[in-house]
Amino acid sequence: MNLKKGSMQTSVNGHMIQLKTPPFMVKGIMMVPLRLISEALGAEVAWNDKKRSIEIHTQIK
Repeated sequence: MNLKKGSMQTSVNGHMIQLKTPPFMVKGIMMVPLRLISEALGAEVAWNDKKRSIEIHTQIK
């Protein structure tokens, strides 16, 4: 994965991905889309509208 500040696309395992939100800097720290990182690591990400929260599911081996 190669993320660039302000870029709306990246590649994950050789596949181009369009981002809904680009990476950006806050006080010298790069903020990246949580969904992108989680899914790239094999997790399932879902929005729970009732709880207004993000759920990240992983399988522990």
